[in-house]
Amino acid sequence: MAPNIFIMEWNFMSLTNQNKEIMRKILYAVETGGQVYGQVDYDNYTGAGTNSSNEKALTIGGGAFYATNAKILLEKIKKEDPSGFSALDTAGISSDLVTQDWTQYDPGKGSEKAKCIQKIIDSSAGRRCQDEMMDDYIESYVKNAEDLGVSDQQALMMCANIEHLGGVSALKRILKKSVKPYTIGSIMSALKTDQDDSSSDNQVGDRLYWSRQEKVYEWISEKVGGTMGSLQGLINRAEAEIGYIEKASASNLDSKTANKGTANYTKYARDINNLGLMGCQAQPWCATFQFWLEVQEFGLDVALQHFHMTKSSYVGYNVFSTRNAFPSSKRSSKPQVGALVVFSHSHIGRVVSVNGSTFQTIEGNTSPATYDRNGGMVAKKSYSVSDSKIDCFLIIDYEASSSGSSSGSSGGTIAISGDTYTVKSGDTLSEIAKAWGVSTEYLAEYNGIKDPNVINVGQVLKKPGIESSSSDSKVASADSFDKDIAGSYTVTSDLNIRAGAGASHTSLGTIAKGKKVQNYGYYTSVNGTKWLLVKYGDITGFCSSKYLKKAGNSSSSSKPSSTTPSKTDSKKELIKAGQIHANNFCNAGLEADGIVGSATKKAKVKVLQSAMNLDYKAGLSVDGIVGSKTKAALKGHTVRKGETQYMVTALEILLMLNGFNPNGVESPGVFGSGLETATRQFQKSKGLSVDGIAGYNTFMSLVS
Repeated sequence: MAPNIFIMEWNFMSLTNQNKEIMRKILYAVETGGQVYGQVDYDNYTGAGTNSSNEKALTIGGGAFYATNAKILLEKIKKEDPSGFSALDTAGISSDLVTQDWTQYDPGKGSEKAKCIQKIIDSSAGRRCQDEMMDDYIESYVKNAEDLGVSDQQALMMCANIEHLGGVSALKRILKKSVKPYTIGSIMSALKTDQDDSSSDNQVGDRLYWSRQEKVYEWISEKVGGTMGSLQGLINRAEAEIGYIEKASASNLDSKTANKGTANYTKYARDINNLGLMGCQAQPWCATFQFWLEVQEFGLDVALQHFHMTKSSYVGYNVFSTRNAFPSSKRSSKPQVGALVVFSHSHIGRVVSVNGSTFQTIEGNTSPATYDRNGGMVAKKSYSVSDSKIDCFLIIDYEASSSGSSSGSSGGTIAISGDTYTVKSGDTLSEIAKAWGVSTEYLAEYNGIKDPNVINVGQVLKKPGIESSSSDSKVASADSFDKDIAGSYTVTSDLNIRAGAGASHTSLGTIAKGKKVQNYGYYTSVNGTKWLLVKYGDITGFCSSKYLKKAGNSSSSSKPSSTTPSKTDSKKELIKAGQIHANNFCNAGLEADGIVGSATKKAKVKVLQSAMNLDYKAGLSVDGIVGSKTKAALKGHTVRKGETQYMVTALEILLMLNGFNPNGVESPGVFGSGLETATRQFQKSKGLSVDGIAGYNTFMSLVS
């Protein structure tokens, strides 16, 4: 409800006109629109005391104009449309504006005067005046926030929401508890402290209003970029985060250095979680940090566009899933400012400058040390363009973002609710692709469109088969196995890797000529051609053997896919998550049902065999059978805290398949304290030596 303030004309208004309109729609939505963005009840009438015993007068209109502000609104309508007001005033409202005390005025909902007021405020002049008055409020709120040191667009709008709900005193109180520089995230964090304040249960951040605050936060983040809304603004934000250190717990997330720890708690994960996406708190956060920067600068809608994702297909917390979301046309071997650099050891950074043969990055979850992928801080680093650990650069078109408004609102995006879409006049394939969260090239290929610039009205397009989950597209199982075909292969021509054997199946991406893939002996024959089940990067899929040249039985350096699991105390849910990870890691083909049957038991061994092939070049057949070669390959090897390898990934997955929570799954895995604890718990449950080190006996027990 709008507090009683005097409407003034300000000479300076920091919000763009578009952001001011967004803020008005947000306030309307939370006041009278049922928390549905863009919805408003212009003829709202709320009697005194309905919301609080402290309310002594009526509240009217879409913006919940209370007491004397209700009077100001009605006087404004009368002044702007005197004849229209007079025609609708059948109950003496004009007289009441002069003779009544509006701090106590309430003729009662349903009364003739109330009905008359509703007709007046719902007239065309009434609606227009409500919008103008709300804009005046917003200007005054923003001016107050600026005077208190707030400058960021998103933060200013969150402040406007706070003052509209609780007045300027509430705003001052919240800002006093917020960490500087003020951001929407730090303000939201300060708001939540009201829930621990027992002095009052009616403060702006209390649970009574929390659903409202979450909605406002979500809408601002989705629809509004930061102050700059540009590549330079993005780099400035990244520079400002240098020195931020991950936390030991969820406390002091907004402080750069307080609560220092190694538990992977960050404000970045918290803020992404608050948007309803997977921020993966307490998990490795290099990728989440980069997406957070995009959201802060451009808003959620544009950030998702930059990452070629939608809310339902968001995988921005995972390095290689982020890479694979970018179309091949946006992956480059050359750095440019603003691009994401993907490293082959499962790490990602942001290019902030390029100088000939070197470039500088700002990275999360690193340290000043070279190649550190789990250093726990934000740091600036330098690399050679020819560095062997660089996988690729992901190019983002910032010009397209900044050429429009600074708002993150996508504007003009087609809304599609199903798996098919009938082309309408004026549609473009790029707009349809954006609505489905895929590249234009991919959508064209999937629908057999030769020229992406030519589509016909009435043409029915099918949505590509991308899973809206944290895992990659579901891949079919191979029909046959031949150990003699296992090995490393070189791609002889640009080649699609597909979700099944045959050209009719979904393309998961394109592999460039000269790249290497790994096959472990699995294939399916289609019309006399063997389609090999291969791994390329973190993608598992089928490629035609016509375009593969065997390079010998050497181990591939490819990285199996992994997603970060949700924490859970349920053994069955842990096993289900482990089954999903086994499918990603070694194409186990399991049904994620949480039941350890014969197929899952076999998959355990496949996980171990795949990891030993990757780490030890064991050359094992990934057959799920613990034979003499598997045992011999395992003997003499251990994994322990501080190590990074695929055997750590295997340990994480195997613990999950046994119902123990390793506190995360990575590829390659990093052996941290959470994994050590889970290892000890498993060893104790099996009567093994409890040392937190996984050796022969521990692994054999895990796969038994």
